[in-house]
Amino acid sequence: MANYLRQSTAVEIGLGPFVDNVDGFTPETGLTILQADVRLKKNDGDWAQKNETTALVHEENGWYRCLLNTTDTATLGVLLVAVNETGALPVWREFHVVPANVYDSMFSTDLLQVDVTQWLGVAPDALSSGKVPADLKLWLAAAPAALTASGYIQAMLLRWLTDNAAGTPGALIGGRVDSNLGALGGVVQSATDLKDFADDGYDPATNKVQGVVLVDTTTTVTGGATAAAVANVQTDTDNIQARLPAALTAAGNLKADVEEWLAGIIPAPNVTGVPKVDLVDIDGAATNGNNATLKLKQLNIYNNSATAVEIISEVAEAVYIESEAGKGVFVLGTTGGIVGQGTNSPGIAGRSLGAFPDAGIFAEGLQGLFVIGTDDGILATGGTGKSISALQDIAVSDGSLTLTAIANKVWATVLEGAHTAGDIMRLVLSAASGLSTKIGNVFTFRNMADTKDRIKMTTDGAGSRTTITTRDGTL
Repeated sequence: MANYLRQSTAVEIGLGPFVDNVDGFTPETGLTILQADVRLKKNDGDWAQKNETTALVHEENGWYRCLLNTTDTATLGVLLVAVNETGALPVWREFHVVPANVYDSMFSTDLLQVDVTQWLGVAPDALSSGKVPADLKLWLAAAPAALTASGYIQAMLLRWLTDNAAGTPGALIGGRVDSNLGALGGVVQSATDLKDFADDGYDPATNKVQGVVLVDTTTTVTGGATAAAVANVQTDTDNIQARLPAALTAAGNLKADVEEWLAGIIPAPNVTGVPKVDLVDIDGAATNGNNATLKLKQLNIYNNSATAVEIISEVAEAVYIESEAGKGVFVLGTTGGIVGQGTNSPGIAGRSLGAFPDAGIFAEGLQGLFVIGTDDGILATGGTGKSISALQDIAVSDGSLTLTAIANKVWATVLEGAHTAGDIMRLVLSAASGLSTKIGNVFTFRNMADTKDRIKMTTDGAGSRTTITTRDGTL
């Protein structure tokens, strides 16, 4: 059966199976099939080689992949593809090349294009605005009347819900159909009053459509419970209006004088006009006046514009904190955990009674204690007379502030070039007391352990140094 190809579309087809021309069944998998070996016949045209230049490639079991380009598939109709290769039996395939619309309608989502060339044996008129023009010749076997001036079909209403003379509608009134409402919900109405129907809904037994009231009326409540309720509403409204202030504040708010708070008389405001507040209890625990002890589970204070907490004491300590379990004060800061500044006394004064009773201030961390001072970075005086007074900052990177740590810092100081004080001392020691050798005019001085050359230099005939090739004072 012939297969379909899409017109003017490149495609890959399979040709085969190519089998041995002697036994007729052994697959030929190593054939060389070039462009000229693939012959095409389009409908009744002459045989010619395919236009696509790629040679065939074996895939499996004697089947070869063959590529066709848009020129090979350009002609609609029958397409024969044949190969007659030496050593194999001839192979050919037949295809039907169809238009793209037909192919896509069969194998994709396109729709077949259908053009109407005749209508009841006659060619139709040209489309008008994309639509088929139609002239209405007959309507119920009679010629229709001409269209109105606006282009509408004229229609005459001859019957109304019946097919006899009794169903003939009356003449129009004001251009509208004359309609008499005789029944509603299957029940005949008297058509005299619509009030009950509008107030309470339709009920054939009681609220029938009796007519239409054309003049609005006003009802005055003269007695009964309803009149009393209306009077009370008016009295309450007058009372509320009488209690309102004469005018609103400048911000548009109501003026209010608060005389009681939770059934308690509020004392007069202080001299600044701020209400006085006496803190009676916190979280159910009573306070004791000015020296109130506040037992708070947790106090969180956040301020994003200025100082979060400012405490000033005119007598003794501004803040005294004592912890019964852990740290007295734990402070974590981005630029400084605790910053202290004192005018005539210490900025921060610390006293320890816990695990380190001898430490006035105990600091632990990546930088246990970081101090910058204008006169003294650290001024510490011990009870036994030991003290430290530093005009410059002291930074120790290898442990506690000990004599060894200070000495290591000194010896690691670079004095000249890249040589530290320790390097220079080791070079001097090598020249003064290390082993040495002389080969020609080259002198070499070893380190004290005789494991490396410290100094290697070259002299002239007079003993003057001309070049120093080695100067190693490192450990």
